[in-house]
Amino acid sequence: MYRIPKFLKPKVTSDLIRIGSSNDGGYVIPKNAAIDTDALISFGLFDDWKFEEDFKKFKNCKIICYDHSVTTKFWIIRFIKNCYSILLMNNIVDNFKKFFTYFKYLIFFNKKDVLHLKKFIAPKNEFTFGINNKDKTDLNEIFSKNLYENIFLKIDIEGSEYRILDQIILHQNKIKGAVVEFHSCDLHFDRIEKFISNFDLDLIHIHVNNYSNINQLSNPDVMELTFCQKKYSKKSKVENLNYPIKDLDSPNNKNEEDPQVSFY
Repeated sequence: MYRIPKFLKPKVTSDLIRIGSSNDGGYVIPKNAAIDTDALISFGLFDDWKFEEDFKKFKNCKIICYDHSVTTKFWIIRFIKNCYSILLMNNIVDNFKKFFTYFKYLIFFNKKDVLHLKKFIAPKNEFTFGINNKDKTDLNEIFSKNLYENIFLKIDIEGSEYRILDQIILHQNKIKGAVVEFHSCDLHFDRIEKFISNFDLDLIHIHVNNYSNINQLSNPDVMELTFCQKKYSKKSKVENLNYPIKDLDSPNNKNEEDPQVSFY
Protein backbone atom coordinates (compact mmCIF):
# COMPACT_ATOMS: atom_id res chain seq x y z
CA MET A 1 0.00 0.00 0.00
CA TYR A 2 1.16 3.51 -0.86
CA ARG A 3 1.02 6.20 1.83
CA ILE A 4 0.31 9.74 0.62
CA PRO A 5 -0.03 13.02 2.56
CA LYS A 6 -3.68 13.98 3.09
CA PHE A 7 -3.30 17.32 1.26
CA LEU A 8 -3.28 15.15 -1.89
CA LYS A 9 -6.69 13.61 -1.18
CA PRO A 10 -8.89 14.58 -4.14
CA LYS A 11 -12.31 16.16 -4.07
CA VAL A 12 -14.69 13.33 -4.96
CA THR A 13 -16.44 14.00 -8.26
CA SER A 14 -18.67 11.98 -10.57
CA ASP A 15 -17.50 13.61 -13.80
CA LEU A 16 -14.53 11.37 -14.63
CA ILE A 17 -13.56 9.43 -17.76
CA ARG A 18 -10.40 7.67 -18.89
CA ILE A 19 -8.62 8.88 -22.01
CA GLY A 20 -5.66 7.19 -23.69
CA SER A 21 -4.00 3.86 -23.09
CA SER A 22 -5.47 1.32 -20.71
CA ASN A 23 -2.06 1.28 -19.02
CA ASP A 24 0.89 3.68 -19.03
CA GLY A 25 0.03 6.87 -20.93
CA GLY A 26 -3.68 6.85 -20.09
CA TYR A 27 -5.17 9.40 -17.69
CA VAL A 28 -8.40 10.01 -15.79
CA ILE A 29 -9.81 13.44 -16.62
CA PRO A 30 -13.02 15.50 -16.09
CA LYS A 31 -15.45 14.83 -18.93
CA ASN A 32 -17.15 18.23 -19.12
CA ALA A 33 -13.89 20.16 -18.93
CA ALA A 34 -12.70 18.18 -21.97
CA ILE A 35 -15.97 18.94 -23.78
CA ASP A 36 -15.42 22.68 -23.29
CA THR A 37 -11.78 22.57 -24.42
CA ASP A 38 -10.63 24.56 -27.46
CA ALA A 39 -7.07 23.23 -27.42
CA LEU A 40 -5.13 20.43 -25.77
CA ILE A 41 -1.58 21.50 -25.00
CA SER A 42 0.56 18.46 -24.29
CA PHE A 43 4.08 18.47 -22.85
CA GLY A 44 5.89 15.15 -23.30
CA LEU A 45 5.32 12.72 -26.16
CA PHE A 46 8.09 10.13 -26.70
CA ASP A 47 6.56 7.24 -28.70
CA ASP A 48 3.03 7.25 -27.26
CA TRP A 49 0.37 9.78 -28.31
CA LYS A 50 -2.64 7.59 -27.54
CA PHE A 51 -3.90 10.16 -25.02
CA GLU A 52 -3.71 12.96 -27.57
CA GLU A 53 -5.27 10.77 -30.26
CA ASP A 54 -8.19 9.72 -28.03
CA PHE A 55 -8.69 13.28 -26.78
CA LYS A 56 -9.00 14.39 -30.43
CA LYS A 57 -11.62 11.68 -31.03
CA PHE A 58 -13.54 12.72 -27.91
CA LYS A 59 -13.37 16.47 -28.60
CA ASN A 60 -12.38 17.67 -32.05
CA CYS A 61 -10.12 20.49 -30.91
CA LYS A 62 -6.63 21.79 -31.62
CA ILE A 63 -3.85 19.46 -30.43
CA ILE A 64 -0.43 21.02 -29.79
CA CYS A 65 2.34 18.73 -28.54
CA TYR A 66 5.82 19.69 -27.36
CA ASP A 67 8.74 17.26 -27.16
CA HIS A 68 12.27 18.15 -28.26
CA SER A 69 13.47 14.54 -28.12
CA VAL A 70 11.20 13.09 -30.83
CA THR A 71 13.23 13.90 -33.95
CA THR A 72 14.33 12.18 -37.16
CA LYS A 73 17.39 10.92 -35.27
CA PHE A 74 15.07 9.44 -32.62
CA TRP A 75 13.18 7.40 -35.23
CA ILE A 76 16.35 6.24 -37.05
CA ILE A 77 17.85 4.94 -33.80
CA ARG A 78 14.61 3.13 -32.96
CA PHE A 79 14.52 1.57 -36.43
CA ILE A 80 18.09 0.26 -36.10
CA LYS A 81 17.39 -1.15 -32.63
CA ASN A 82 14.22 -2.86 -33.84
CA CYS A 83 16.07 -4.45 -36.77
CA TYR A 84 18.82 -5.67 -34.49
CA SER A 85 16.31 -7.17 -32.03
CA ILE A 86 14.51 -8.99 -34.85
CA LEU A 87 17.82 -10.42 -36.14
CA LEU A 88 18.47 -11.71 -32.63
CA MET A 89 14.95 -13.17 -32.57
CA ASN A 90 14.04 -11.03 -29.54
CA ASN A 91 10.36 -10.08 -29.11
CA ILE A 92 9.78 -10.41 -32.84
CA VAL A 93 6.07 -9.57 -32.76
CA ASP A 94 6.56 -6.46 -30.59
CA ASN A 95 9.43 -5.20 -32.71
CA PHE A 96 7.49 -5.68 -35.94
CA LYS A 97 4.68 -3.62 -34.41
CA LYS A 98 7.17 -0.90 -33.51
CA PHE A 99 8.15 -0.62 -37.19
CA PHE A 100 4.75 0.91 -37.85
CA THR A 101 4.90 3.42 -34.99
CA TYR A 102 6.68 6.00 -37.14
CA PHE A 103 4.02 5.76 -39.86
CA LYS A 104 1.30 6.15 -37.24
CA TYR A 105 3.15 9.24 -36.02
CA LEU A 106 3.17 10.71 -39.54
CA ILE A 107 -0.53 9.98 -40.04
CA PHE A 108 -1.63 11.57 -36.75
CA PHE A 109 0.62 14.63 -36.85
CA ASN A 110 -0.27 15.40 -40.46
CA LYS A 111 -3.91 15.84 -39.53
CA LYS A 112 -5.52 19.23 -39.56
CA ASP A 113 -5.18 21.02 -36.21
CA VAL A 114 -2.57 18.57 -34.86
CA LEU A 115 0.97 19.84 -34.27
CA HIS A 116 4.19 18.47 -32.83
CA LEU A 117 6.71 21.19 -31.99
CA LYS A 118 10.25 20.02 -31.17
CA LYS A 119 10.76 22.29 -28.18
CA PHE A 120 12.10 21.64 -24.68
CA ILE A 121 9.80 22.92 -21.92
CA ALA A 122 11.57 25.19 -19.43
CA PRO A 123 11.43 28.88 -18.45
CA LYS A 124 13.02 30.95 -21.19
CA ASN A 125 14.88 33.09 -18.66
CA GLU A 126 16.56 30.09 -16.98
CA PHE A 127 19.76 28.36 -18.05
CA THR A 128 19.14 24.79 -19.25
CA PHE A 129 22.24 22.65 -19.65
CA GLY A 130 22.62 21.32 -23.20
CA ILE A 131 19.59 23.23 -24.54
CA ASN A 132 19.86 26.41 -26.62
CA ASN A 133 17.33 29.12 -25.83
CA LYS A 134 15.91 28.89 -29.37
CA ASP A 135 15.19 25.18 -28.81
CA LYS A 136 12.99 25.67 -25.75
CA THR A 137 9.74 27.36 -24.86
CA ASP A 138 7.56 27.90 -21.82
CA LEU A 139 3.96 28.60 -20.89
CA ASN A 140 4.45 32.36 -21.04
CA GLU A 141 5.53 32.16 -24.67
CA ILE A 142 2.95 29.51 -25.60
CA PHE A 143 0.01 31.36 -24.06
CA SER A 144 1.10 34.67 -25.57
CA LYS A 145 1.07 33.18 -29.09
CA ASN A 146 -2.21 31.26 -29.17
CA LEU A 147 -5.72 32.66 -29.13
CA TYR A 148 -7.35 29.83 -27.21
CA GLU A 149 -9.12 30.67 -23.97
CA ASN A 150 -10.22 27.15 -22.97
CA ILE A 151 -7.16 24.96 -22.64
CA PHE A 152 -6.55 21.47 -21.29
CA LEU A 153 -2.98 20.76 -20.16
CA LYS A 154 -1.23 17.39 -20.14
CA ILE A 155 2.23 17.42 -18.58
CA ASP A 156 4.63 14.49 -18.42
CA ILE A 157 8.14 15.91 -18.70
CA GLU A 158 10.19 13.76 -16.32
CA GLY A 159 10.77 16.23 -13.49
CA SER A 160 10.80 19.50 -15.42
CA GLU A 161 7.19 20.10 -14.32
CA TYR A 162 8.50 21.81 -11.18
CA ARG A 163 10.19 24.47 -13.30
CA ILE A 164 6.88 25.66 -14.77
CA LEU A 165 4.50 25.43 -11.79
CA ASP A 166 4.60 29.20 -11.25
CA GLN A 167 3.70 29.77 -14.90
CA ILE A 168 0.75 27.37 -14.62
CA ILE A 169 -0.54 29.47 -11.71
CA LEU A 170 0.01 32.65 -13.73
CA HIS A 171 -2.15 31.41 -16.62
CA GLN A 172 -4.68 29.34 -14.67
CA ASN A 173 -7.66 31.44 -15.78
CA LYS A 174 -7.32 29.89 -19.27
CA ILE A 175 -6.99 26.31 -18.04
CA LYS A 176 -10.19 24.22 -17.97
CA GLY A 177 -8.42 21.10 -16.75
CA ALA A 178 -4.98 19.62 -16.33
CA VAL A 179 -3.28 16.31 -15.70
CA VAL A 180 0.26 16.49 -14.38
CA GLU A 181 2.62 13.60 -13.75
CA PHE A 182 4.82 14.59 -10.82
CA HIS A 183 8.21 12.93 -10.39
CA SER A 184 10.41 12.52 -7.31
CA CYS A 185 7.30 13.37 -5.29
CA ASP A 186 8.74 12.16 -2.00
CA LEU A 187 11.42 14.85 -2.32
CA HIS A 188 9.04 17.62 -3.39
CA PHE A 189 5.85 17.23 -1.33
CA ASP A 190 6.36 20.80 -0.07
CA ARG A 191 6.47 22.19 -3.62
CA ILE A 192 3.43 20.16 -4.69
CA GLU A 193 1.46 21.30 -1.63
CA LYS A 194 2.33 24.95 -2.33
CA PHE A 195 1.25 24.55 -5.95
CA ILE A 196 -2.10 22.99 -5.01
CA SER A 197 -2.80 25.69 -2.42
CA ASN A 198 -2.17 28.43 -5.01
CA PHE A 199 -3.99 26.69 -7.87
CA ASP A 200 -7.64 27.70 -8.20
CA LEU A 201 -8.53 24.43 -9.92
CA ASP A 202 -9.72 21.52 -7.77
CA LEU A 203 -7.66 18.36 -7.37
CA ILE A 204 -10.15 15.68 -8.43
CA HIS A 205 -8.11 12.54 -9.02
CA ILE A 206 -4.85 10.91 -8.04
CA HIS A 207 -3.15 7.80 -9.35
CA VAL A 208 0.22 6.38 -8.40
CA ASN A 209 2.37 5.20 -11.28
CA ASN A 210 3.26 1.66 -10.25
CA TYR A 211 6.58 1.91 -12.09
CA SER A 212 7.57 4.29 -9.30
CA ASN A 213 9.88 3.55 -6.40
CA ILE A 214 8.79 3.95 -2.79
CA ASN A 215 10.78 5.26 0.16
CA GLN A 216 10.94 3.90 3.71
CA LEU A 217 7.63 5.64 4.54
CA SER A 218 5.92 3.93 1.55
CA ASN A 219 5.70 7.27 -0.26
CA PRO A 220 5.74 6.81 -4.06
CA ASP A 221 7.94 8.98 -6.23
CA VAL A 222 5.68 9.26 -9.32
CA MET A 223 2.02 10.33 -9.19
CA GLU A 224 -0.56 11.51 -11.73
CA LEU A 225 -2.74 14.38 -10.49
CA THR A 226 -5.85 15.65 -12.29
CA PHE A 227 -7.33 19.13 -11.83
CA CYS A 228 -10.33 21.01 -13.17
CA GLN A 229 -12.12 24.30 -12.72
CA LYS A 230 -14.51 24.23 -9.78
CA LYS A 231 -17.60 24.35 -11.97
CA TYR A 232 -16.68 20.95 -13.41
CA SER A 233 -16.02 19.16 -10.13
CA LYS A 234 -19.52 17.76 -9.73
CA LYS A 235 -20.11 16.35 -6.29
CA SER A 236 -20.47 12.61 -6.24
CA LYS A 237 -23.07 10.71 -4.23
CA VAL A 238 -20.12 8.77 -2.83
CA GLU A 239 -18.31 10.84 -0.20
CA ASN A 240 -15.15 8.73 -0.07
CA LEU A 241 -13.45 6.75 -2.79
CA ASN A 242 -10.80 4.10 -2.63
CA TYR A 243 -7.84 4.70 -4.91
CA PRO A 244 -7.19 3.33 -7.46
CA ILE A 245 -10.82 3.53 -8.64
CA LYS A 246 -12.21 0.27 -9.96
CA ASP A 247 -13.10 0.28 -13.70
CA LEU A 248 -11.45 3.68 -14.15
CA ASP A 249 -7.85 3.43 -13.01
CA SER A 250 -5.44 0.90 -14.42
CA PRO A 251 -1.83 0.01 -13.55
CA ASN A 252 0.84 1.77 -15.63
CA ASN A 253 2.83 -1.44 -15.54
CA LYS A 254 0.28 -4.05 -16.58
CA ASN A 255 2.47 -6.84 -15.22
CA GLU A 256 2.30 -5.51 -11.67
CA GLU A 257 -0.63 -4.83 -9.33
CA ASP A 258 -2.00 -1.34 -8.73
CA PRO A 259 -1.62 -1.00 -4.93
CA GLN A 260 -4.17 0.79 -2.76
CA VAL A 261 -3.55 4.30 -1.48
CA SER A 262 -3.93 5.50 2.10
CA PHE A 263 -3.87 9.18 3.12
CA TYR A 264 -2.17 10.34 6.30
